[in-house]
Amino acid sequence: MKNIQIIETVTFRALSGHDPHEVAVASDALTPFLARQKGFVSRRLSMGDDGVWLDHVQWTDMEAAQAASKALMSAPEAGAFMALIDMDSVTMRHDTLMSAQAA
Repeated sequence: MKNIQIIETVTFRALSGHDPHEVAVASDALTPFLARQKGFVSRRLSMGDDGVWLDHVQWTDMEAAQAASKALMSAPEAGAFMALIDMDSVTMRHDTLMSAQAA
């Protein structure tokens, strides 16, 4: 397969007492940091009716995804967003993008 890309999917719950708008604003503030990372393609954030958030990030390859994840752990820009997350609820996975269509 040519031009393999990676989809990073992170699910989490916000800590109680934080409204969805606050979480979304903090997440948006982190996007410029991610966009500066080598291999960044795109990012989307959604929240289900059950309160579970899904952070969907597309990377050019696994090495880029892993490097960005490591850099994020020490990035000052991440502090406000991470402070809103119930860290015990976090799951992360990386999958190979098999198909994509644009509207």
